[in-house]
Amino acid sequence: MKRHTADPTKTYPDMGACFEMFANADVLELETLGPLTKLAPGESLRHVERWSLYRDVRIGEWTDAELDRVLAPLGLFSFCGAGWNPAPHLRSDCFICN
Repeated sequence: MKRHTADPTKTYPDMGACFEMFANADVLELETLGPLTKLAPGESLRHVERWSLYRDVRIGEWTDAELDRVLAPLGLFSFCGAGWNPAPHLRSDCFICN
């Protein structure tokens, strides 16, 4: 599990995305994005990702119902056809599950 906090009041690149995914037969890329920010010379910013590993997670089939069944007890998120949606109590976060 890879997680970062997105700020819904900020503007994000690539049509407002706080994360992007790319996959082919050789690679799966999961990339979190920070808001568009102008920095003056010498300024910096911080982009924090939090990673978690979970044991014995078994997904029988890749359906919305199965992901809800497996991930909800962990307090994580569910997938819907419109995109990745965090649990209601975590609406300000973007989550990526691999």
